[in-house]
Amino acid sequence: MSTDIEEAIWDRAELRAGGDAPEAGDQALSALLRVHAEVSSSGFEDALKTLTRSDLEEGAEGFEFFGALAVRDLVLEASDLDVVPDDEDDDAPTADEVDERLDALDDRYAELVPSESALTALVATRYRDHPDDFAPVG
Repeated sequence: MSTDIEEAIWDRAELRAGGDAPEAGDQALSALLRVHAEVSSSGFEDALKTLTRSDLEEGAEGFEFFGALAVRDLVLEASDLDVVPDDEDDDAPTADEVDERLDALDDRYAELVPSESALTALVATRYRDHPDDFAPVG
């Protein structure tokens, strides 16, 4: 983050779910960070087991809010994946196919979000262009 205010917005979203009276940007960032924390630490497999579909959809909307449309699409693609193969359904993917797909999703996420600084740059740009999207700091 480039300013103390932007850093405070990030911390508030990360630690306090956007704060007591979050604006749209705070809510979007909080949802985005919930998904990012799971995917970046454990991959999509654990994220899909830990997060609800609603969490994933809100996270995808958060990425969209900050202009990361490719990441939004990736999260939505992942949310449609059933990580528990159905052995009784002949059309369902096998466990190996699911693992391959998850690995591909993880690799793509790492390409799109190579570091947290990629996300902080998105937030900083949005804050500079639309400061009213965030609750006041301080």
